Formats: sequence, C-alpha cells, structure tokens
Amino acid sequence: MDPFKIFRKKTESDSITIVTALLDLDRGNINDDFKRPFETYLNKLKELLNTDINMCIYIQKKHENFIRENREDFNTKIIFIEPDDLIKYFPFYPETQAIRLQPEWHSQAEWLEKSPQATLPFYNPLVMSKMLMLEEQSEENTFNSENFYWLDAGITSTVHPGYFTHDKVLEKLPSVIKNFSFVCYPYTGNTEIHGFRRKPMADIAGVSYINRVARGGFFGGHISSIKSVSDHYKALLKDTLEKGLMGTEESIFTLLTYLHKQLDIFYIGADGFLSTFFEDMKTSSPNKTDPQTEEPQTLEITSDDIEYWHRTSPVHFHNTVNTIKNYFDKEKPLCIIDIGASTGRFLYELSKELNIASAVLIEPYKAASEYSKKLFNDNKNYKVENIALGNKKKDGWLSISKGEGGNLGALVLSDYPGENTEAIEIDTFDSIIKKYAIENIDIIKIHTGNYSLEILKGIGETLASMKTQPLIIFDYGYYDSKENLREVLKPFFKMGYHNYNAYSFGGGDIVLLPDSFEAEEIELPKILNECNFKVSTYIITYNLPKQLSLLLNSFEDAGSYLLENTNKYLLNNSDDSSTDEAYSKLCEQYGFTEIKNGNLGICGGRQFIAEHFAESNAEHMFFFEDDMLLHTEKGSCANGLATLLPDLFQNSIEILEHEQFDFMKLSFSEFFGDNKTQWAWYNIPQTLREQYFPEHLKLPEIGLSHNPPQTNFTSIKTKNGISYLTGDIYYCNWPQVVSQKGNKTMFLDTKWGHPYEQTWMSHFFQMTKSGDLKPGLLLASPINHNRVYHYDGKLRKENNS
Repeated sequence: MDPFKIFRKKTESDSITIVTALLDLDRGNINDDFKRPFETYLNKLKELLNTDINMCIYIQKKHENFIRENREDFNTKIIFIEPDDLIKYFPFYPETQAIRLQPEWHSQAEWLEKSPQATLPFYNPLVMSKMLMLEEQSEENTFNSENFYWLDAGITSTVHPGYFTHDKVLEKLPSVIKNFSFVCYPYTGNTEIHGFRRKPMADIAGVSYINRVARGGFFGGHISSIKSVSDHYKALLKDTLEKGLMGTEESIFTLLTYLHKQLDIFYIGADGFLSTFFEDMKTSSPNKTDPQTEEPQTLEITSDDIEYWHRTSPVHFHNTVNTIKNYFDKEKPLCIIDIGASTGRFLYELSKELNIASAVLIEPYKAASEYSKKLFNDNKNYKVENIALGNKKKDGWLSISKGEGGNLGALVLSDYPGENTEAIEIDTFDSIIKKYAIENIDIIKIHTGNYSLEILKGIGETLASMKTQPLIIFDYGYYDSKENLREVLKPFFKMGYHNYNAYSFGGGDIVLLPDSFEAEEIELPKILNECNFKVSTYIITYNLPKQLSLLLNSFEDAGSYLLENTNKYLLNNSDDSSTDEAYSKLCEQYGFTEIKNGNLGICGGRQFIAEHFAESNAEHMFFFEDDMLLHTEKGSCANGLATLLPDLFQNSIEILEHEQFDFMKLSFSEFFGDNKTQWAWYNIPQTLREQYFPEHLKLPEIGLSHNPPQTNFTSIKTKNGISYLTGDIYYCNWPQVVSQKGNKTMFLDTKWGHPYEQTWMSHFFQMTKSGDLKPGLLLASPINHNRVYHYDGKLRKENNS
C-alpha cells in the first residue's frame, strides 16, 4: 500500500473522525440486478464530503484530485490503496476466494451466484476490511479524536445528505454512543443471510434463530472500545471462513451483536434504511428497543391467547345473545349456523338460553376451530368446519393478529396475500347446507368483520329455496354507505325479511327477521355524518401543535380552499396532555373538529379516517400528515416540476372525477425519492415480482437498488392547465385526494388488523394491475415535506398494535 498523505492537520483536537473507503471494483460491468456504475458512487461520496467533520478516506491514487476538489485540506486525510493491495492488506483474501468459487456456496440462493460477493474478487475483501480500516485510523488518530465512526462512501444513496450537513447528526453521536455501536434491522426468512448459512450462524451466536442483521454502512464508537471489538471481529472472521462460512461484513457484525452484550445496539425498520437512525439522531433519540423476540413470531396465537379470548369474549356479544333469546321458545329444538364461530363461546352462551339441538360452526382460524371441537366434543350434532364462507368457492388469505395478546377479534379475510397471512379455503353457504343435508335453519349468526358482505351475498339464493326463513344476525360497521347496505339487503326484503337494529341494546349487530316473527320494523341505523360540504380535509397530528401550526399557515398562504370550502377534521393521536390546550386553540382558530382516540399510529389513524369518511355524506376527501406542508412560493422541485399551482384542490377534484380515479396523489417528488421509481417493487411478494418485473427479480441485499424498475405511466394528460399521469402509480401516505368509491375499495373492502404502509402499497399495486383500482398522480410537486419540530422517535407507531 502506498503511504498515506496528510494535507494539513488541525491544530486543535476534534472529538469525531469519519472513516470511509471507495475503490472501483468494476461493479459497473456485472449483471443488471447488481450493476452500479462507479460514477454513481463518486457522486454520492461528493455529497458526503460536504460535511465538515474530520475524514480519513481510503481511495485510489487516480481519485486524489477528486477529493482535493471537494474537501478542505485541514480536516482530510487520504490513504491511497488499490484493489490489488487488498490481497496483502486483507489477511483472509485466500479464504474468501476459495469460498466464493464453490458451487455449493453460491447455489444456496438463486441471487447469490450473480451477487458482487460471488462475482467480484475484491468485493468481500474490501467490505470485510472496513473494521480493520477503522481500527487502523483510530490507532494513528491523526486528528486526536475520541470517537471514530465508519460511514459508507455511498451512504447518501439511502440517507439524505442534509442529515450530515444541515442537521449535524454526526456531532450528536458521542452523546448517544458511549461504547461501540451497530444499527440492526429485523430480518427473518431464508436459509442464509447474505450467503452465510443461517443455522450455523445461530449456533455460533448461541441462539435458536437469527432474527436481525447489523448494518455495515455505519458503525463505530469511542476510541477505547475499537481495538477490542476489532480483535473479536477478526477472530470470528477467521473462524467462520475456515469453516467455509461466508456472507459479508454484516454477517460478522451481526454475530458480534449477539455475542457481546456490552455493545450499543440501535434498531431501525424492516426496510433496513439507515435514514431512520439518522432521523432519530436529529433529536438524539435512536431506538434501543429490540422490536423482536429471539424466536421468529409465528402465525399461531398462543394457547394462552386462545384461553384468554374464550374467557373474555362474551362481553362482545352478550347483548346479542339476549336479543336472540327473546324470539324463540326455550324448549323448541333449534338449528344454528354460526359463521365466524371463533372458539365457540357464542354458541356456548346461547345454548344456556335456548335448546340448540344442532349446529354448524364455521371458523377459518385453525387454532380457534380446534378449540371449538374440544369444547363440543361430546355433542355429535355440533359440527365444526375450519373454512371461511363467501359468495363463491375460491382461495383466500387470513390476516392473523399474532404474538402476545393476539386478538382473535382482529382476524381479517382477504382475496390477496399480505403481511402475516395464511392461506384459507373459502366455500359457499350452499355447500355447507348440502354437505349436512340441512332442511331447516332457525338462526344464522355472522360475525366475520370485513367479510360479512360477501357472506350475505352468498346466502340469499339458498334461503329463498328453503321452506322457512331463519333469523339472521350479522355484525355491522364495514359498509361504505346506507345505500350500499340497503342494496345488499334487497333480496332479503323481497323474501319478507324486516330489519331490526340490535345496536340499541349494545350488541353492534343488525337482526333480519322473517315474516313469521313479530317485531316492529325500524329504520336502518343512521351511518351518515351529515356534512356542510361535499369535500372533507383530514389531518393526522401527534404531540406537536407547533408543527400543525406550520401546516395550517401554509394552508392559509396556498390552500385557502381547504380552510374555507371543506369539512375539516383533525385526528389528534397525541398522548401528551400538555399539548391539549394548544391543539384546542388551533382547532378553534381554523374551524377543525378535533377527534381523539388515543395514539392509533400513522396507518391506524389513516384507517380510522377512511372509516370516518365512509360514514359521512362527503364525496371526496383530502388527507395530510402534519409535516406535509404546501409550497407557498413559485419554484420547481428536483425534477423540474412546479411547486405552486393555481386552484390546486378544486382542479384535483375535477381531475379525479373526470378520470374516475379512485385516488390521486398530490406530489410527484417526495422526501426519499420520487414517483419515477416503482417503490411497490420492494414490497410485493416474490411471485408477483417475477410476474411483473422479470428483469428485476432480486431485491438488493441491503438498502435500495441502484437499478430499480421504473413506474409504468400509461399517459400524460392535462385539464385546466394542470398535467397529471395515469398508470401503475404506487400508494404511500403522502397527501392525496380520494373518492368515496376509492375509499371503499382501498380501505374497507379489505381491512388489515394492524395496517402498515408497505402492506397497503403491495395490496393496492396488485389491485391496480388487476384493474380493480385506478390511481392518478399530479405532474407537479406542491407538497413541501418539512418537519421542523420532532418528537421522540421511540414513540412513533404505525398502528394500534
């Protein structure tokens, strides 16, 4: 290796030194899935060089002038190194070469054979030398620093450079990191981690399962801790390579986090983006709470959860039982079809009041149906079916509420796979009747949440052919309008049914009574929140009234339509009571109706807003989070698009109606990227990735792809001087305008027990491809993402889980 060159030392000591490296390993000439032009890396390094922190940079001699042109001399140290130098510099070069060429190693996963650690001889020697370089510079300590951190040269590919130059998060690191630190993200599934076999890795770590990965893009700590950690790193690296085990540097970093409890470990989301850590560092509050247990969570709710639910569930339906018992003679033998039977507790309670001679219990969740079988094991006339019912036979997916305190009342049935789902058979009501040769039914009870609509559609024809009609009771609250509910019930009214609202007794159900029952018919429950305007504006906020004030000020300057011509609702997720008065004053000042239901989380709040909007007579809604301000001056975004549009919101509604969009996003450019990239690609199931993106089959091992698929736009159109796009536009929680029809399609037809933005993005993309959802996108960027006031990142919630 050539001797390093120091431009000029600072005369005063600094507390932080950043170490990084960038070598041209010819990655620009490998296969498309992993190809990254070296120019891209240089551009990203240039952004990092803008920080004024001391830096030690390992780089090839030919790029010396590049560093000189983009860095001050006094706080920069260059260490010249060529790729060939790694053969001697990295002590385990022969071992990495032997492993990467073994067919049994790169055949572990389809992507591995084409990966850079398999195809580039110097890739692993370089990334595995990061720790060695950090130790080397801490020992030389050119700038007399107390803290040394590694940052990848291309870190700004996934972390906005403003964190380093504007927010100065690097200067806050010593106040948070007292020892040596790694940042980890959840990682489950697959039999290997970056090529390192998972089972041997768990054995070395002394755990039954590895459920996290430590990032290689940032690590480090106090100078006193670095040599010890590096020594352990080299020992582990030597031991694992000698055993033929190899991934990347992250595999060894991960092992260190399991084996050395004294390390400072911070956690980010499953996407692995280090931007989350640096966002948290703005308030010096990175997350130190491990979101996972040692064992990967399964889809099974525990037996304790089952017992708890069975014991406490009567509170949800005791009034319904009391309603039903009033219509029957207690001695008359009755037949019931219990759809959504759960653990069988409803039938158990009802059988105390009435003579239930025969029953069929339908329950899609296996653990609950097995509980029912044991509960009624002695009664041969009670049959339990582990299936779901719908209006036609097909396969479906059951979203499971899992883990400690799992809620059997939060199971959601869907036509699409998603997070925490398991496959389930969906049969028809008619099939059940024929299977058990049932001639007369007295009671049909339907407690299936979001799927009650499909079941009601499927039973009408069968009941019309029966000699007598049963009493029907079903849970209510998943319909988009009073008119839609009436449409579903029309066939029943034609058969002579009348409706009765059991909700007045606290049961939350609607009872349908045939002519043979005597009861006073009443109006269907009123589900419309009467509104003054046809358009509503919803804002989610949390604990920071000053941030909300910034948003409302931008409305005054650039969005007066929202303040003057819409119904205004503030969903206040805040759990800090000291903010109550300030929020109340803002709501009074701007005419907002404040809604407080505890901290529902961002996506939980978005789901609540969808349901609130559905129960109103408004036709369209705008959605904002409190950091999504409006641009108030003319200008252009990074893509050259306008940031201030005339009559933005009126025209958005006109475009939505003209195109019959279900929703339209209001900004092309976003904070972490823009709509040129098809971000849904990162979140859809692999089978669909293979179907829709055959040229982009493999997700990157870490971070973002440098060659992601682009969004397929089908047309550019203009209305009232405003341009917009149609096509496979992905969903995210950025500001949007939504119709009632779109709201139902997106958030009510399928409901997730614990929604996440990634789940919606995947689900809505699939619906878009199938033609069931029609999105739109403004060809402009009027949204100014600007979070000035910050809450503790550990308090952030996605939903109410």
